[in-house]
Amino acid sequence: TASMVGRSRALLALWIATTHALQRTIRVSGRPRCAALRATGPSWAYGGVSDRAFGVEIELLSDDGVYDLADAVERAGEDVIIPNTVTRATTKAWKIVPDLSLPYDCGFELVSPILRGQNGRRRLVNVMNQIDDESYVNVQCGLHVHVDLTGIKFAGVRRICQNWAKYEDAIDLFLPESRRGNANRFCRSVRYNGFLGPGTNKEVNDYIGACEDIYDLMECINPITSEDDPGRYYKLNLRTGTKNTIEFRAHSGTTDTEKLKRWINFVVAFVENSALSPAPKSFYDDRDAVH
Repeated sequence: TASMVGRSRALLALWIATTHALQRTIRVSGRPRCAALRATGPSWAYGGVSDRAFGVEIELLSDDGVYDLADAVERAGEDVIIPNTVTRATTKAWKIVPDLSLPYDCGFELVSPILRGQNGRRRLVNVMNQIDDESYVNVQCGLHVHVDLTGIKFAGVRRICQNWAKYEDAIDLFLPESRRGNANRFCRSVRYNGFLGPGTNKEVNDYIGACEDIYDLMECINPITSEDDPGRYYKLNLRTGTKNTIEFRAHSGTTDTEKLKRWINFVVAFVENSALSPAPKSFYDDRDAVH
């Protein structure tokens, strides 16, 4: 629709303004479709990538078992541990933990240590190249990226959330249908959550902008809807415990290194550019392709 074309164009303007890397990798078609993450061109930033720390959690399947996966990680020159239970503690080694949302005995989550810059991305690629023959993904799998918030004040985090709510349905166009809207209960929409959903675009932007602290923002962006709801299962997640990170849960599971690099580049750039930019204005609810 014309409305979606306008939203996609606005998101692309935000993206292109962020880094030379994104300028060089985006190719825009005439359709209401944002740049493909597999677009031709370099997946590293022109002149270097941001040094902001990040970490990944990759849900995957392996019929060969956890120890073959661990051997593959070690072949990449990395230390790896296999906890007996699911743990969210940050470690200096890679972790392979059971994933309770995937089939029993073959569903795992590969969790990276803290990574940063070109070296961190290269370490990730080396690991994924080694485990490629040992693993696969299906529609149930997801990719979660934590981006470090060091140096970003609360007002910057609030602007990140405003931009996500503003552009979420355009970002959905990067992703398969199984990850769009509320199609997956482990990565629910922020824009259409139980608190923000009924609001107009202006009301949503104003609600987020009126949050006075991180706890207000959590209730707005990641509302808890039931007693057994941890409040984390949203495409943008602020409920990361003691980690000073923001988590992006929108992407589908993948072992494709190009997709991984491009998505990491995008979310890191999204965080940094949103935090540094003025608070966004909302889209009109009834508008043409320009507004």
